[in-house]
Amino acid sequence: MPSAHTRGAVGADAIVYFHKEQLPLLAVWGTNAPYFLLVGATASKRDLPNADIRFYKTSHFALETHAHDIVPVIHAFLDKNVK
Repeated sequence: MPSAHTRGAVGADAIVYFHKEQLPLLAVWGTNAPYFLLVGATASKRDLPNADIRFYKTSHFALETHAHDIVPVIHAFLDKNVK
């Protein structure tokens, strides 16, 4: 397993890459997820201002509980961004 120092460096490289390339991003977030906090989702907008961040009132397993809401969003995102 990489050390904390290595993970931090990889994270920094990823942020630089995202900022430079401006790749499309769809993030589907459960507002009650205990491990992935809302601050993480909103931080993505700093480097990818066009990111599509969606919040659902659910837990970590948002797709399992809200598939009827989320699947059409995923399809629309892919239709728009995958050529």
